Amino acid sequence: MTNYLRQFNEMRQQVRLLTREMKHRGEEGATALRRLDEMRQQLQKQSETVRKLKRSMDGIDQVRQHLRDNAETIRSLERVLARSQFKVSRTRIERYLRRLAASGRPIIVGPWYGEIGFEAIAWAPFVRWALITHGFDMGKVSLVARGGSRDLYGLDVPYVDLFNFVKPNRLREQKGEYLTQKQDSVRSLDRQLARSAARQLGLTRPSLLHPSMMYAALAPLWADAIPAQLAMTVLKPCRATPPRHAEVPEDYVAARFYSSKAFPDSPENREVASAALQALAKENRVVLLQSSTRFDDHGDVAVTVPDGVQVIDMGADPATNIGVQASVAAHARQFISTYGGGAYLAAVCGTPVVAVWSKSNWRRHHLALALEVFHHTNGGRFSVMSTAEFKLLIG
Repeated sequence: MTNYLRQFNEMRQQVRLLTREMKHRGEEGATALRRLDEMRQQLQKQSETVRKLKRSMDGIDQVRQHLRDNAETIRSLERVLARSQFKVSRTRIERYLRRLAASGRPIIVGPWYGEIGFEAIAWAPFVRWALITHGFDMGKVSLVARGGSRDLYGLDVPYVDLFNFVKPNRLREQKGEYLTQKQDSVRSLDRQLARSAARQLGLTRPSLLHPSMMYAALAPLWADAIPAQLAMTVLKPCRATPPRHAEVPEDYVAARFYSSKAFPDSPENREVASAALQALAKENRVVLLQSSTRFDDHGDVAVTVPDGVQVIDMGADPATNIGVQASVAAHARQFISTYGGGAYLAAVCGTPVVAVWSKSNWRRHHLALALEVFHHTNGGRFSVMSTAEFKLLIG
């Protein structure tokens, strides 16, 4: 369309110039003028074509705007529907929780074997909201999770660790049999683990407060259909206060670099992590968390450890691996980490965090929820950086 208009305008200008020139050239000029009249007629036809094209383009623009308006209307209606569904689901869950609290039966909360990030910002806060808000007798409640994560819940109730009766590699294999790692339904694995925990606790016919209830309550959030502020109405987070790890110095910076979709164990990321440790160690005591045990897909990034950096193996005892990480992170002056669950854990302990990513394939609404949780717990300042930004920070 633009090229056509340019050619049309150029031709019209040529006709005007030739008309003025031919008026002074006698018979030759008269012949040329007749030719110019023919060209004018062609131009008039083209002019009409241009007007039609403009009207057509205006119509297309109107259609596009109409579609944009309709799309925004649809998004607005979807948000209204999602909010309504969230409130209906919350009402049903609250009704169930009140019945469960009134049943008088022992309650197993869990078993939780999902990612530490979801435990820190969603499951543990949901558990606190469910139990505290709905009048549960804490004397009948027991927590079942893994890795010594009890401090995340802020509840004075019995805790059973899954790694006391199932090995990490076996649990990883069993989890891998399912299409999703999220515990959005009560699986046969969950029932098996709950029975083992009940035997260890000496409980008869306990009821389950299962993670699937949290996933159902927050389903609109996972779909990025409601704001994180609304999700907080079914969460009651608290700052985690684990004891100080026995081996850390008085003042230190902690670090944990593990592989993930956002920060793969690539040569470039190894170089970034190694350079960060080198820069930190020049002016700080540095404690680096690593794990000799593989619990999931997030293995250590292979880094060069500078002299003077203290390495703590958080995986030496599987039943305390998350507890060790929390106890080191909670008392650090700052925590430098791969963006993800490890960084979330440090922030709910109140420690300032720099979380690094190299691939922007992480979910923004997960971060939005995390920031809301940190705000409600007066958690640590949480800075998210790309590796390019991080390189500038460390020099």
